Amino acid sequence: MGPNALRSSEFAYTALTTGGFDGVHLSSAAATLTHYVIGSTSSEAVSRKRSDEAATRSAVDAHLRAHIDEYPTLAGHFPLLDEDDWDAHFHRGMRLLLTGLTSPEARG
Repeated sequence: MGPNALRSSEFAYTALTTGGFDGVHLSSAAATLTHYVIGSTSSEAVSRKRSDEAATRSAVDAHLRAHIDEYPTLAGHFPLLDEDDWDAHFHRGMRLLLTGLTSPEARG
């Protein structure tokens, strides 16, 4: 862990302790946020690396529809994400994650 990772961790831990987290709950909440950020940025990097994201999405959509018996939920709700809308997608997901994150004390 270098200085950049430590600064990011300090920021997350400070925000979460201010919100009432401590002990194992603090560690779990910080890990959850960190994993969300890493997963989101990895997905975006892989997607942007492809030369034709629209063609890839179209091929996946066609495959899901051709195999709807295996993937009924995915075929009906294939991820809707504009190519250049990664920031909005990230922030929407983070808001969903944070609204579910409450400290044990806040839950009563």
